[in-house]
Amino acid sequence: TWTGDLAAGERALAALRGFGKPISDTIAPMGYVALQAKDESPHGLNYYAKNGFLTALDDGGIDLILETARADPGAFFVALDHAGGAYSRVPVEATAFPNRGALYWVGLLSGWKDPATSDARIARVRAGWKRIEPLTEGFYSNLDLERGLDQNRANYGANFDRLVALKTKYDPMNLFRLNAN
Repeated sequence: TWTGDLAAGERALAALRGFGKPISDTIAPMGYVALQAKDESPHGLNYYAKNGFLTALDDGGIDLILETARADPGAFFVALDHAGGAYSRVPVEATAFPNRGALYWVGLLSGWKDPATSDARIARVRAGWKRIEPLTEGFYSNLDLERGLDQNRANYGANFDRLVALKTKYDPMNLFRLNAN
């Protein structure tokens, strides 16, 4: 996502676009609502994901991610997003979102129609994630709902108790429960 001057964004993309012909180029100006809706998952599918933040990404890490994807083609897709930037300059205690030191976010995501294949699909993602997880520090909690209390407490650090107090105060009946709370 480029949120600055459009012409400056095009200049920043020039080297990437000059690298070679991509399979698909969906980079285009769009409004915020369209951007947020772009990655919504279609209804009627089953989903499973594991994810984490990377504070470094060297050649060995890139190789491991590629090897993991190649080891089980079709089991999941790998998402690798740039992090850092402006949000990394905000103090951790200023918002709920932790992991300010992350440079990248990596996720293994799978979607399928037949619920009878769920156990096998989930097992494949977990096996891939077991290889990649050692590279990560923290995770995006609303995408990885299996994490336990101890993992969430560690992920949110000093923000955790403050978030619990806010949740208790403003949502005592747990109306907003379809997230990692």
